[in-house]
Amino acid sequence: MEEALTLVIDGTEPPSAATAAAVQAFCDAAEDRAGSGVVVLQVSGAPPRAGPAALT
Repeated sequence: MEEALTLVIDGTEPPSAATAAAVQAFCDAAEDRAGSGVVVLQVSGAPPRAGPAALT
């Protein structure tokens, strides 16, 4: 069995095109593997809480 395919996402950062591209590449790599295997998506953290001042 191949080593687990792992992607770590820092949830303290806002969503970005780079994050979306990393997720897409992760999914593509998982689909391209032969047979079955383990994939691990690790998401941690949370964005800082924005108060009313952040509203526009």
